[in-house]
Amino acid sequence: MLKETANSVIGTRIDKDLAKKIKETINSFEEVQGAYDLILHSYGPTKIIGSVHIQVDDNMTAKQIHSLTRTIETKVYTELGIILTIGIYASNTNDEKTAKIKNELDDIIKKYESILQLHGFYVDTKNNTIMFDLIIDFKEKDGEKIREEVIAKISKKYPEYKYFAVIDKDFSD
Repeated sequence: MLKETANSVIGTRIDKDLAKKIKETINSFEEVQGAYDLILHSYGPTKIIGSVHIQVDDNMTAKQIHSLTRTIETKVYTELGIILTIGIYASNTNDEKTAKIKNELDDIIKKYESILQLHGFYVDTKNNTIMFDLIIDFKEKDGEKIREEVIAKISKKYPEYKYFAVIDKDFSD
């Protein structure tokens, strides 16, 4: 009983099967290129509220994105009883240069066992900024060092850009 009380206060990792169902439901939509950063909060046995990021093509309009996120939220609520808020990652790897940068970054992170995933990749050509999230394994003691190494390696190839990389934790998978 004490463990249940403590867990409700400090939080516990969500059930893998539930996380998988939610992401499968979200990824069933053609426009969705991926679902990331799923976080759920339980308010008793029947009330779960959460948030997730989805990746979509950056050519979608606000109207299309609004329609898509509302449709996803409705489906998740209807099928799973979960209230979701959806954030957006825009994918802009359609052009050759951006795709090349992304592929080279993928090659760099493959060399790190503790990097589980890269997502939210975006090249902002107006501000010469490259942004992305790195999912670092909970077992890794120095995620910041790894983040800095990854940025240093990609910076050597593309020094004209500033880099903004967020270290994410694997909360739901």
